[in-house]
Amino acid sequence: MTFIFDEGIGPQIVECLRDMEFQNVKHISEIVPRGTPDIGFLPGIGQRGDVLVTKDRKMVQMRGKNGHLAVLLKFKVKIILLPPSFGNARSAQQLIWIRTYWSTIMTSWESVPDRTLCKVSASGVIEPISLPRLDPETTL
Repeated sequence: MTFIFDEGIGPQIVECLRDMEFQNVKHISEIVPRGTPDIGFLPGIGQRGDVLVTKDRKMVQMRGKNGHLAVLLKFKVKIILLPPSFGNARSAQQLIWIRTYWSTIMTSWESVPDRTLCKVSASGVIEPISLPRLDPETTL
């Protein structure tokens, strides 16, 4: 299982984690060309059993241009949604946060029973995302 960091997260985060001896991390740009629509790589992530790490809160929405909940569920894509404080931080602050909390995130990841869609608290603890009840007619 590889943790794949979404395009909205700089590749320097992945480099930082590799420097910390976490080798099971990649930036999405190592897999697909920059600018590839999400729908172009999400099924592959799910099929390989990898985990997408993102700060894009719209990713887990049902509707709208960036809402991919139905695709995530269909292809069993695992998501770790980083906290809003991470997304709002500057690059240097993001590096400090990831250095501080990645070990905690990995430890809590192993303890979550259903690791399909998860969010991370500002202190690095993972919890499942509550999903809306989905209507099969509008899902796909």
